[in-house]
This record gives sequence, C-alpha cells and structure tokens, in this order.
Amino acid sequence: MRSGLDIKQYLSNGLQWQGTLNPDFRNVEDVVETIDFTYVPRALPDRRPFFTEGQDYFPSRRVFYSRLVKDVATGTKLFGKVERTRIGFLSVYESDSRLTLVSCLSYDLNKFWSARAEYAHRTRVGMSPAYRFSLSGYVLQGKDWRWIFGGDLIHAGAGGWSLSLRRSSQSFGRISFGFGFSELGNLKPSAGFAPEVNYREFFWNIGYDKRHEKGPILMWDCFVHSDERRFRGGQGKGQLLDESKGASVWVTGRAGWALGCYYSHYRRPPFRDRILSVSFSWNTFDRYRSGNASYSWGKRAGANYRFLTFDQSLRISEKWTLNIGYERLRHEHRTYQLVISGVYDLTPEKSLMFRWVKGSQPEFGAPQNLLPVDNFYLGFRQFSRKGMDVYLLLGDPNSRCTRFKLLVKFVQVF
Repeated sequence: MRSGLDIKQYLSNGLQWQGTLNPDFRNVEDVVETIDFTYVPRALPDRRPFFTEGQDYFPSRRVFYSRLVKDVATGTKLFGKVERTRIGFLSVYESDSRLTLVSCLSYDLNKFWSARAEYAHRTRVGMSPAYRFSLSGYVLQGKDWRWIFGGDLIHAGAGGWSLSLRRSSQSFGRISFGFGFSELGNLKPSAGFAPEVNYREFFWNIGYDKRHEKGPILMWDCFVHSDERRFRGGQGKGQLLDESKGASVWVTGRAGWALGCYYSHYRRPPFRDRILSVSFSWNTFDRYRSGNASYSWGKRAGANYRFLTFDQSLRISEKWTLNIGYERLRHEHRTYQLVISGVYDLTPEKSLMFRWVKGSQPEFGAPQNLLPVDNFYLGFRQFSRKGMDVYLLLGDPNSRCTRFKLLVKFVQVF
C-alpha cells in the first residue's frame, strides 16, 4: 500500500499554490511517441498533473524539461499572475536525493512588450544550472502590419543568444516573412533539453495565405523556409551541421476537408535527405469525427524511406468515443505502431477507459531504437468535486507488454 498527499490552494492575490508528498503517477497515460525516423531525441510532453498544471508560467524546455524528473518524493509549486507580473516557482525532491529548483518571472512592460527571466537546476547530475533572459514584443505598422521581435540570452556552463524578426499581417492575402540568427555554445543544462549544441544558425521563411468568402475553398496558404546550422567551435568549426529547405501548400475546404503537400531537402553530412509528403484531413471542424491520413516517401540517412500515418476519432454514441492511430515505417527495417483508445462515460462523474498499443515504440532518449510493444490496459475512474476520486486499473498504462495486475487508487477531495 502506498499513501500520499496533494494540496492545492487558490490565494487571494491570483496565485495558486500546490504541494505534493509521495505522489503516485502510475494511473497517468504517458504519450505514445511516433516511430518516425529522427536523428536526435524528441522533446515530449509531460502528462503528470503536478507538472502540467500552470506549465505556461514555467521556463522553456531548453531550461527546464520536466520529464527528466523521475521519482518525485515531495514537491511544491507557486504560479499565477499578479497585475502585469507572471510568476512560476517549483521545487522537487526526488527519491534518489536529487533536488530540482525552477523559477520564472515575466513582466509586461506595456501592451506590446514583455521581459522574462528563467532559472532551473537539478543537483547531482554533473551539469550546470541554466539562466535565460528574453525580450519579446511587436511594433504596429499601419492598420494591418506587425513587426514581431524576439531575442534571448542563455547560459548553462556556456553561453548562447538568439534574435528573430518577423513581419506579418492580421489580414489574409498578404505576404509575411521572417528571419533570425542564433548561436549556442556547449550548453549543459542540468534540468533542460538541449540535444544539439555548439552551433551558429541562420533561418528565413516566407508565407502567404488567402481566404475565400464563397465557393468550396475556404482558404489556402503556402510556406517556404530555409535553415542552416554550422559548428561554432572545436575541430569542425565552420563546417556544416545541417541544412533544411522546404516548401508546403495547404488547402482547406469549406466542408471541413484539408489537403496538404510538403517537400523537404535536408542535408546532414554525409547524408542528403529528400522527402515528399502528402496529407489529407476530413471533418476538421468536428473533433469527435475528425481524421487524417498522410504518406511520405524519399530517402533519409542514406536509405529508402516510406512513412504512412492514419488517425481517426469516432463518436459512436453520446457516451462512447474511440480514437485510432496507425503508423507504418519502412526505412532500415519495416515496422508499425497501432494505438486504439476509448472512453465510455457511465455518468458525468464515472467512466471506463482502455488503451491498446501494438507494434513498436521508441526507446526513451534513443528514438532510433525501436522496441517491441504489445500492451493493453482497462481502467475505471470516478471524479468528485467534494468526496472521493477512485481509480481502478487492470494492467499498466505505460508498460511495453500487458501486465495482469490491479491498481486501486483513492483520492480524498476536501
């Protein structure tokens, strides 16, 4: 048996305070990562409630990546907005004696500009605390145009900076464009996500969109971009890290369908990737019946590449919803991933849910390694504003194989 305590308090000044002691996240469904090929680890969302609530008040992932915090023994957080100031503070003590401290302060200088300061450090990992300062805002030009500016400074054992400028319109039928520079040293953030460092980057993009008041076409847009990164230091100083160029066209119909086409050319020595992707969506204005299918083909990392995706949401009845996701990858190997999940609402407070994941799933932190998975679980949950929340799970939502075990969790709400 395992017991814990969660406390939440809304303060009169607009802030919210939370505390947790020995939390149990075993009933939380983790995200299922795509099996699509990638050169570097992906940043994935964290679905644990203690980290998701108020996440907009906390630092960017390069400074604080909450998925690095594993076994939480106790934690506290304070966040909210007081007049023109946004505050976020978090501390977590892990069962292996690691301490994570996070803070973020954002201030609205005026209606158009804001400044932000971020800090995060996780002890006993042999890396550096991260500091980040940023300024963002825009300047109006006429009635429709905006010049949008963003810039930041970061330090975590080494320094980095970025500047970006974009001109966009609040009306359709205008050409928008943007460009930016950045430089990143050998950052080693103890609590952040920085899969690639030591580079200089320059990017630009141009976009155009058009909206139609009549006819079957609601709107269409096109986008062209280029991004180049070169090593900043070391033996490879000045040499190419990677270069990405691409163009896309997207058409949305008034009936709720959308058709898109994207071509990309990606160079990462010694590889030259060329990918063409086509995507079609339907019922885009109905979240209970929306779906999407896409197919990509070309070359990636020196091998032939084919990638198929299919997603469909179904509203079988007023109480029964179903989601189906399917991916098939043909690259160095052939593999697939099937995810079927559903929820049946017994009452507004009680529901049954299930999820089945079959095929392959990337290894955490090493997505090139695809591991076999075949996991099914069944659950029951009861929510109550005042009373007792109940969770019953048959199986483990986040295991790679089906486990026949029973988890019973009671949460007393006061």
